[in-house]
Amino acid sequence: MESCLLAVDGTGLLVRCSNAAARTGMTAPDGTPTGTLTLFAQSLASLTREVSPSHLLVAWDGARAREWRRAICPGYKQNRPEFTGKRPAEGDQVREFLDAAGAAQWSMDEFEADDLLAAACRLSRDRLPGTGVIVASGDKDMLQLAEPLRVWVRPLGAREPLLSAEEIELTWGVAPAWLPRLRALAGDPSDGIKGIRGVGPHIAVRMLALSSGKWPLPPEILPPGQERDSVAAWHSVMDLIHPPVSPEDRDETGLLDIRKTEWLRGNVLPVLERYGMRKMAERVTKGTFW
Repeated sequence: MESCLLAVDGTGLLVRCSNAAARTGMTAPDGTPTGTLTLFAQSLASLTREVSPSHLLVAWDGARAREWRRAICPGYKQNRPEFTGKRPAEGDQVREFLDAAGAAQWSMDEFEADDLLAAACRLSRDRLPGTGVIVASGDKDMLQLAEPLRVWVRPLGAREPLLSAEEIELTWGVAPAWLPRLRALAGDPSDGIKGIRGVGPHIAVRMLALSSGKWPLPPEILPPGQERDSVAAWHSVMDLIHPPVSPEDRDETGLLDIRKTEWLRGNVLPVLERYGMRKMAERVTKGTFW
């Protein structure tokens, strides 16, 4: 596509790279650990070579990012501690690299990176007309954002394919926008969503097919007393398309101007050289890095 916004889940990618970096032992000449920075930079460069974006955004979890969801659903991500980095300098190194690369970065207090990526998809519709969006994230919550001919999802990983809305529907049995409904019924242990006892993904798909698009489900499909209130709460914390709380609701001073995500490819050489990342610096010099 001629014009494309690559919107990256920075927190998710940082977690992946930090976990993998523990096995690399990479350090700068002065002994500073650089494994996370190296893997993050390599992953981002690979994504940009793959999609050649005209715009680039990296989104981060903000402070107190899970609070409003836990007020609705106390069990939300209780089994997933908030990530602060294996070492305090990891995030600082990555953000320094992104600044040098000219990548737009966005975080807002009380919002997760997921919320910001969803907001970026909404904002781009009117403010970047004709621009496709590729959401790069390892979180399956992002699948709901796919739209025909406009938004694609690229799971993190070297060999992961670009997923269209049509492909996601074929895999899951429902349109991407209905995935929060499916997961509210069937549950998602990774997010602390219990779901209805005895209802798995296949049964949930059948229930939704009988609903004629109605939500909450009519009583003949989900009778009163069968955790209707819990299903509604679970759905509200997972629905990124029509969330009960969104970045657009907050003070505009914290809202990203999506038009300023245009990517002009800054100069990362000083950062790479300072951390002794010679091979990567050589590729930048040869023009094969991005």
